[in-house]
Amino acid sequence: MSTLIGLGEALLEAAENHDDVLAPGYTHLQHAQPTTLGHYFNAHYWPLSRNLARLSQVYERLNECPLGGAAHSGTAWPIDRDATAAYLGFDRPVRNARDAGMSSVDVGAELAGALGLTLSGISRCASDLFYWSSSEVGMVRLHPSLCGTSSMMPQKRNPIALERIRGLAGDAAGWGASQLGILHFATSTDSDQAYVHNRIPAYCQATAGAVTLLTEAVATLEVHTGRLGESAGRHWSTSSALADDLVRTQGLSYRGAHEAVARLISAHESAGATDGVVRADLIDQHFRHYSAEELAGVLDTRNFVESRTSAGGTSAAQRRKLAAQAADDLRAHRRTVEARTEEVEQARVRLLRDATSLTEGYGT
Repeated sequence: MSTLIGLGEALLEAAENHDDVLAPGYTHLQHAQPTTLGHYFNAHYWPLSRNLARLSQVYERLNECPLGGAAHSGTAWPIDRDATAAYLGFDRPVRNARDAGMSSVDVGAELAGALGLTLSGISRCASDLFYWSSSEVGMVRLHPSLCGTSSMMPQKRNPIALERIRGLAGDAAGWGASQLGILHFATSTDSDQAYVHNRIPAYCQATAGAVTLLTEAVATLEVHTGRLGESAGRHWSTSSALADDLVRTQGLSYRGAHEAVARLISAHESAGATDGVVRADLIDQHFRHYSAEELAGVLDTRNFVESRTSAGGTSAAQRRKLAAQAADDLRAHRRTVEARTEEVEQARVRLLRDATSLTEGYGT
């Protein structure tokens, strides 16, 4: 959770630094509508926030101490299960002795699921940066410390860090399945669980490592604003604004406007016309009321971005709101993590203090 807080900080800093940098938006890996890098990086903060919330909820449910459950019936010795739970930083003991004796069975499955979702979330951002950093696209470039070379080709600067994140996210898809595969018929907490239970620390370490890699990638990213801005307006990416305008000014249904704009684009593509520039000889009756300047204004990339004024949209006013909302949200997550860390540390201090007090004088 602490490493995710760090990634959240890096994403929001990148969003602020590149707030109004135009960037292409894709669906199906085809140009869809333009956006800004600020809006883009802010968008990747919110799945991170959800995964922080999931991990916090997992912690709350699983932070119960199994000590004292014995095999499954409790014990005749006069133990204090609340005391041992408190000394070890747990919120409470597992309530039922049988559940305590078997409690470790479902820990791995739930945690693996939350970690898998976390890796899936950061992998989406890593995949975008991986594509944008390709030689053909060249809109961003990773810092050399996060890249590797080829054993044969000395010119290579391969984005290895992003590949590691993507690969681990794929591997993590099986973590929950392997845990559940043992969980459903488990009869003990050692023999059958040994196949998967000891993997949990490695799951956590690998996930934290991947988050750290993406944090470094985002924080040190080399952004080619010119290439991004050029790509943002390509392939008629603002054409839906023209369809919107036809609905407003001509009273067409959106379906009718959609078809009219699609015909306009098809005519330009067939004629080999310049991408995004409307030619007077290629328009039909739906567009003859526009001047050339008006059409250019409707299709302008910056105008498109600033026209998306609905809540969560790409306009400058909405980007400012999103930035403030994300900053508040991250502060709340940070407080949660800090409080949990302090609880564990206080428990450790109490345990060592009281253990020292109990052993004072022995062996002298």
